[in-house]
Amino acid sequence: MRKSQTIYLLVLLANGLLAQSGILTKKVTFEYSNTRIKEALNDLTQRYQIPFSYSTEQVNVRQRISAKVVDLPLATALDR
Repeated sequence: MRKSQTIYLLVLLANGLLAQSGILTKKVTFEYSNTRIKEALNDLTQRYQIPFSYSTEQVNVRQRISAKVVDLPLATALDR
């Protein structure tokens, strides 16, 4: 799965699972450099109490990402 597809899938999951609670408007700050998706999601869960749910059959959690976000809503941050 390509990186853009993986990120899109994560955003869809977050929208579908968390939109009702307004969590997607929560401001977040993070920086990941060559970090596995699984580690990044675990970090966000711990720092911001944001639960993520995904299938490892559809999301390559070993894929590495790099992203820097400063004080943006979660929805925007996940897009980046």
